[in-house]
Amino acid sequence: MCCNQGFKNIICNEKVASEYLYYLLGYNTIFLNSLGRGATFKEISKKIVEEIKVPLPVKELQNQFAVFTRQVDKSKFVAKQ
Repeated sequence: MCCNQGFKNIICNEKVASEYLYYLLGYNTIFLNSLGRGATFKEISKKIVEEIKVPLPVKELQNQFAVFTRQVDKSKFVAKQ
């Protein structure tokens, strides 16, 4: 994976369901934006990313959360139509 210096890649290990982390971070954008620094382009430093606490339930609960959240997103999309 490659990106520029202003972007942090997060690669999940076997303990983290990627879809769980996707939705968890997506629903916390206000908090994550508050951590950004910079005038022109907000960036979260590697140090700050490493310090973010991520609730890590067992994998089955992570998957259930992801399925539920995906359904909520679909419902929101349909409601907007």
